[in-house]
Amino acid sequence: MTDLREADFSGRPDEDMTPEERQELQRRFTAFTTALKEQDLRRQAGPPAPKPKKTISKWDPLTAGKRAK
Repeated sequence: MTDLREADFSGRPDEDMTPEERQELQRRFTAFTTALKEQDLRRQAGPPAPKPKKTISKWDPLTAGKRAK
């Protein structure tokens, strides 16, 4: 039996696939949807990243240093 995990089914119509190839395609689809669901759950479980506060300060020439020429 050949290893179907690395096979490329992109150019093959469903009618031409063997039952083993269809089963492998279904396994890949299930693994893909499971990974998406897990990623979504992890994203929802974690707190949102805090946004850094923007601070505005008055420009002071004495603290800014000498002007470059």
